[in-house]
This record gives sequence, C-alpha cells and structure tokens, in this order.
Amino acid sequence: MDEVPCIHAVAVIRDRELILYDYCSNYYTKESLLATSEGIVYLVGNQNTWQVPEEVEEVLLLAPEGTIKSGRPKKRRNLSTWETKKSVKCGRCGQYGHNRKTCRNPPKRY
Repeated sequence: MDEVPCIHAVAVIRDRELILYDYCSNYYTKESLLATSEGIVYLVGNQNTWQVPEEVEEVLLLAPEGTIKSGRPKKRRNLSTWETKKSVKCGRCGQYGHNRKTCRNPPKRY
C-alpha cells in the first residue's frame, strides 16, 4: 500500500482492533519523516560572492510575449460525440440564435 487508508477503511480497521499503521505506507512513519532532513544542506551564500560562468551572464532573458487576460479562463475542451451545443430559441418569435430579452423581431400574432 502506498498511501493512507480512507476514513471508511480506518473505521473497519479500528472495529476489528487491528493496528492502523500496518495499513499505511512507510513514507508516513516517524522514521521516514526524520530521514528526509538528515542530509547536509549547503547554504547558497551572498549573491555577490557567486561564481557565474561568462556565457551564463551574457544570456539576456526577456519577459514572455503577450498579455494575460483578467478573469476566469474559458474552457478549451472538445465535446464528446453524445454532447451537443444547445442553440438558444427565442420565446417571443420562435427563431434560434437569440432569446426573448434580445429579440428585435415583432411578436407572433395568433
């Protein structure tokens, strides 16, 4: 098992009076957590003392072209074969492509 069991599994494990930690991944043990920070961490130091190669210093980085539009991004997904785009039908004149609020046609006479 490579994850933590869900709450339903935890309830069953506790009901049967089993050890919960036997059903969890070893990554979630105290020993694994402590082992993640036992290596040596080297400090970067002051930026003025860095030794940067000349070909790296000569590279000019520009900002990406284009602008980011404000607001929520539009959905860019392909419709499945069973999905169809519903066309809006006007309740006033019965034509497709607009609704009653934006209708410019005269109302139907019965």
